[in-house]
Amino acid sequence: MIKALQIGFFGGLTTMASPFLVIYDQFQQDQYGQMILIWTVHIFGGLLACYLGRYVVRKWWED
Repeated sequence: MIKALQIGFFGGLTTMASPFLVIYDQFQQDQYGQMILIWTVHIFGGLLACYLGRYVVRKWWED
């Protein structure tokens, strides 16, 4: 379980770099609408992935 959490944590850090670079690029180009859209999709996608992972782990532990 700990190993899975470590892999998920480090994988999450490397996956976050790309959207943050795109958001930073949009910020420099003064395209705030696109920047907010990408930020919103990234945040809600991350939350959805966390809840889905939690659901799957709970179902796995129950069986």
